[in-house]
Amino acid sequence: GYVENWKITGRKEEGGMLNLTVETQVRQGELNKALFLEGLDVEVLYDWVGAPRIVVAVAEHIDDAPALTSFAQAEIESVLLSRGVHVFSSADLEKARGREAQKLFGSVELAKQFGMRFGADILITGKCLANFSRTVTIEGVPLHFYSTVVQLQVIQPSTGRIYLSETYESGDFLQKMQDADDPGAILDDISAQGKRDAAHRSIRYTVKQAARDLVFKMMKGWYESNGKPQRYELAMGGIPASSVETFETGLRAIPGVQTVRRKDSTEASTLWEVSYEGVQDVFRGKLESLWLPFERVGEEPSKLFYRWQS
Repeated sequence: GYVENWKITGRKEEGGMLNLTVETQVRQGELNKALFLEGLDVEVLYDWVGAPRIVVAVAEHIDDAPALTSFAQAEIESVLLSRGVHVFSSADLEKARGREAQKLFGSVELAKQFGMRFGADILITGKCLANFSRTVTIEGVPLHFYSTVVQLQVIQPSTGRIYLSETYESGDFLQKMQDADDPGAILDDISAQGKRDAAHRSIRYTVKQAARDLVFKMMKGWYESNGKPQRYELAMGGIPASSVETFETGLRAIPGVQTVRRKDSTEASTLWEVSYEGVQDVFRGKLESLWLPFERVGEEPSKLFYRWQS
């Protein structure tokens, strides 16, 4: 369930504390589109199931030729950031996208490999096609217009699950101008005197129009996938046999842990498989809050490595 509406019905200061009485309206069922788009801050969702590492890799074609630009990729990242969604970036990722983005769209296997290489929980891959449409002279000024099609897939690299597979189009710009309250504003959004600028504006306009649908479906898929138990491998080096059961008791007491299975145990280390309802960063945080003497020495997707402190 979720809280749909709330209001403060009383407040009282007592002993230096402010006590509030709140009346809420709670609805049953899964989160719905209205909740995501209108009522839910993405940060609240992060508090529940953790913040996914999101990687964007979108290939661009302008006038039917592969382009060195990355307008669509940059606009998608900008849209996500403006809505509080965390987006991963690094110099290594920039280089890899330049080499491989053209190959990723349409190949789940290549997308999985690419996403896992950068530890992505969500990979947005796609192809942006921006082609010259026409030139229209308005008040003596020739303006170029481009039509844009953005094809996107949102993939969970660890499983290959596709959250979204959609095509977004810029549409008929003349119709948009006729329907707009302020045609001049639309004109600035979708045309320019230079072809490069016109292509950029068309891409940006198309991505922004698709933003609500993209963010909703991506975060909904993430929420639903992490409502199911995830399996993690946990290795602890140097833990004495006398402390193994104590550690397992603490592990089982973590909220969200479903099962704990000891897979292997030697003098050097002990290995467990843990089923947990949530993402790795949340599980790691809860694990490391246990009042037990161990420290993290490494981490990989779905794997955590620790050393017991004697």
